[in-house]
Amino acid sequence: MARRLYSVVTDKGELPCDSADLSLGIWTGHVAKSVGIHLPIWPVQGYSMTVPATDFTPSASITDTSRKTVFCRIGDRLRIAGLADIAPGEGVFKSERFETLFKTARGIFPKAGDYDGEVNAWTGWRPVTPNSQPIVGRSKVDGLFLNCGHGSLGWTLSMATAQKWQPILRTLPICLGDQRFIFLCFFGHHPVRIQLLDCR
Repeated sequence: MARRLYSVVTDKGELPCDSADLSLGIWTGHVAKSVGIHLPIWPVQGYSMTVPATDFTPSASITDTSRKTVFCRIGDRLRIAGLADIAPGEGVFKSERFETLFKTARGIFPKAGDYDGEVNAWTGWRPVTPNSQPIVGRSKVDGLFLNCGHGSLGWTLSMATAQKWQPILRTLPICLGDQRFIFLCFFGHHPVRIQLLDCR
């Protein structure tokens, strides 16, 4: 007996739909598992910092692969990202881990950013797959689609996955006014439950 998508339940209520896209970051695997879909996504905690740019800030993104550190200019700021804490945890900010990133960045490119200026620190989960490739396409549940597992390259891979999504979306009878298709994206802690309908 085949099963197809019937509705999605969030903390805001039930949303009837024929099709939905799962893009819930590290929570995608948990939600997908509730309907029998097992995804190889693991939460990996990473850190980044943003500092004022200088005259020596590189104009192109640079990755130091040996130290797993990325430098990327964003306007008049320099974003530096790195580290990967794979062990399960609470996702809390650990000052000693941030200090490691800070010292590493300053050691690699001491003049690339104003490290003595305003420093904005961040930590968060990255939904990583074993081969670092995102999972994009149809699932085994009729009407449920996957767009997840982008890891630390979410912004970088978004254009490529959007291009891969385009031909799939063209085949769907999307009627947004009736909420027939729903994009489930993570914008805070909103629990999601998927309801399926048995089809003969």
